[in-house]
Amino acid sequence: WQQLGGPPGAGWVSWIANDPTKLIVSAPGAARLSTDDGAHFTDLTVPTGVSIVEASPTDANLFFAAGLRGTHATIWVSHDTGQHWQRP
Repeated sequence: WQQLGGPPGAGWVSWIANDPTKLIVSAPGAARLSTDDGAHFTDLTVPTGVSIVEASPTDANLFFAAGLRGTHATIWVSHDTGQHWQRP
């Protein structure tokens, strides 16, 4: 195993549009994006309460986020690789 540089406490990895060189690593309240096989990561801004960010297997721009808002499970969607989030 090799540590790649996701956020502390990371517990989820998602590959973007079936391309293993592009991945998202997420943890409660944080996510990081790599487009070069994990060599470098950039922070994604995620909505408050997010614990998992998942990429679409077919659309490289489409991301989903899930987490809690208070005691309610909530889902968000981004159509621009995590730049903006909205409730579906």
